[in-house]
Amino acid sequence: MDERLLVKRVLKGEEKAKLEFYQTYQQKLYSFCVYFMGSNDPEIEDILQEVFLMAFQKLGQFEFRSSLNTWLTQICIHKCYRHFRKRGRMVVQEEEDLETRLQA
Repeated sequence: MDERLLVKRVLKGEEKAKLEFYQTYQQKLYSFCVYFMGSNDPEIEDILQEVFLMAFQKLGQFEFRSSLNTWLTQICIHKCYRHFRKRGRMVVQEEEDLETRLQA
């Protein structure tokens, strides 16, 4: 598969190219998320959706300095870390709420 040609087709708005793009990289990114987040994490599908949304939004800026797979994996890493940080803030907030309730 020629990545440059696929990107050009996606940028032209070809729905078939968008589907091909998704189908080509979805399983690899899903496997990465499972490895990174754990197989039982309920947010994996949300992360994948965010990865592809960002990829389609930023695809015009992709400069082919690396492979498309590498670029998508970097987006995926960023999204996974973001979900970890968000989850951590939620845990801290819940602990603070519990402490407040116990002191009352």
